[in-house]
Amino acid sequence: MKRLILIIVAICSGHFSIAQSWFVQNSGTDSTLDDVYFVNNDIGYACGWNTVLKTTDGGTNWLPLTTGFANYYLNVRFINADTGFVSGFVSGVILKTTDGGSTWSNIGPNITDKKTYGTWFLSADTGLIAMGDYNPPIYPTMCNSKILKTHNGGATWDTVYSSALWISYFSFPTHSVGYATRNDGHVLKTTDGGDTWSVLDSLTHFWMSGVSFLNSDTGFVGAGGCNSGAALGEIWKTTDAGTNWLPVFSSVSSDSINGGYRLFLVNANTTYNLGGSYDCTGVGGKLFKSTDGGSNWNKEITPRDSIMSMYFTSETNGYAVGSNGGIIKYGYPPSEVNSLIGSQFGFAYPNPATSVLNITAAATDLAATTVVVYSMVGTEFDVKCTFTTANKILLDIGDLPSGLYFYKIRNSSNTATHRFIKQ
Repeated sequence: MKRLILIIVAICSGHFSIAQSWFVQNSGTDSTLDDVYFVNNDIGYACGWNTVLKTTDGGTNWLPLTTGFANYYLNVRFINADTGFVSGFVSGVILKTTDGGSTWSNIGPNITDKKTYGTWFLSADTGLIAMGDYNPPIYPTMCNSKILKTHNGGATWDTVYSSALWISYFSFPTHSVGYATRNDGHVLKTTDGGDTWSVLDSLTHFWMSGVSFLNSDTGFVGAGGCNSGAALGEIWKTTDAGTNWLPVFSSVSSDSINGGYRLFLVNANTTYNLGGSYDCTGVGGKLFKSTDGGSNWNKEITPRDSIMSMYFTSETNGYAVGSNGGIIKYGYPPSEVNSLIGSQFGFAYPNPATSVLNITAAATDLAATTVVVYSMVGTEFDVKCTFTTANKILLDIGDLPSGLYFYKIRNSSNTATHRFIKQ
């Protein structure tokens, strides 16, 4: 009976929500930023022209990191909070850190006349890079590209694939299965972690670039080009590991989407597409979003244009970077969150959440505050709580199965029960 009463209280309690949107973050730099990656909702990295940035508070503050190397950094990827990689466009530079960006070493192969583009690390030891003789994207361009792989953290590199054409980006949904895009409209695929590659059927005559896979079977690729100053592009989807592809978008217009320069699958329904520049100048593009698996796309209203890359930790938390040091975040604007924090005891955000739920509480009474988590049928879960000095409690929900839950928060003067969704 006790559990039943708790559930009735939870269902009848008030539920507050605030609108999510894109808002500007202060990067502290005017350099163009080309890529962004987040380890979790708090720790993230961005890179660009002679610039590597880090945040430990979800982007509220970004700090420049000293790498000791000058380069045009195009890709950033981290294995965990400490170990990560940043690849430079010039002279095959690949930087590695094992202490969260405090120190860096160059593990790139000694190929000084090659340009690095696609980079993907499966672990601290195993990674792949695509290198070639890059020229401006005038199709067809002979780029003499190679895919190189390391098994020992960059100490040595082996050539696993060679092509006369340019290889853009990788996407590995598993340690074994991966995909890459090539500038002649072909998609490459591996099923052995990148040791060998097969060339899938040609999808388009446009420059193939964007690639993002949710799992071994389901993913998107995108291509784009220019015709008399108008942007063109296509987006294709597969649900059978690349055996068949369905065109989900095609455009021949400078006023709309021009193909997947970069793509990001958040889940089975939500996908973001970054189209290249509308005027074909290569300056950068705008974001488009699909919430129905790619059938329909809508332009995102963002405070910054000329976007170069994006990354999402969940459907409700994402980041995009671009020209002039631009960083924008998708989530709950701080001003709206702060207004609710002041008026709503036990308010939680983000909601839905994937790993950590932020719950507001009175700083003067944190020591006397308790939080209990229940399922819909009243089962109580042992969930770790961390009390901070910022008037909030961090609730670790990473091990909970996806679904609807309730939490009851109580201190000496307040009691509240709210619901949350674990994605």
